[in-house]
Amino acid sequence: MVFDEEKAAKIIKRYGLSDKTYWVWKTRGEIPDRYFVEGYEIKKKASGERDEQTIRDIKRILEYRKINIKAIGRLMEIKEIRLRDIMYKNLIPTKEELLALKKAIMKLRNEAIEIVSLFNKMRVSEEGWKKLEGFLSRTEIRCVPIFEKKSTGRKMLDWMGGKRKSYPEESVDEILQGLGVFITETGML
Repeated sequence: MVFDEEKAAKIIKRYGLSDKTYWVWKTRGEIPDRYFVEGYEIKKKASGERDEQTIRDIKRILEYRKINIKAIGRLMEIKEIRLRDIMYKNLIPTKEELLALKKAIMKLRNEAIEIVSLFNKMRVSEEGWKKLEGFLSRTEIRCVPIFEKKSTGRKMLDWMGGKRKSYPEESVDEILQGLGVFITETGML
């Protein structure tokens, strides 16, 4: 819409926008159309001590590089560049983004807990191996960094890729240890 001083002042007041916004719109000669759409709301940034702690926790978890930032962004429909800015340039996510990130990480964590539980109950079961394969095959998971020994990660990739016919049963303890560390690292306060 064409810039109008009165409308600009009303919109700035209604949405709590910066005073600089007025001058930007005046210079451009227009007010963005989204402010005239019925029901439009500005997304609220995450704020408060609890949100700040959650942001720190998520950054810490993603720094372990066991979760693929690009894939988790696609899953949440957030551009990779935005996620990287949140991670490395201290961009503050919206409340919706923060909640979606937390849910996605907790979902992965819960899957890992379920797999460890299956392996602990039945030690080595067909169901446990299938769930493990499904978990490690997810694009959000970076398989090799999950395990302390890269050789274990490589064995898992070979097994999942069909290069290895049998389950890597000799690596069960290392698999459980790697998943245990993942579970611990993804724990949030």
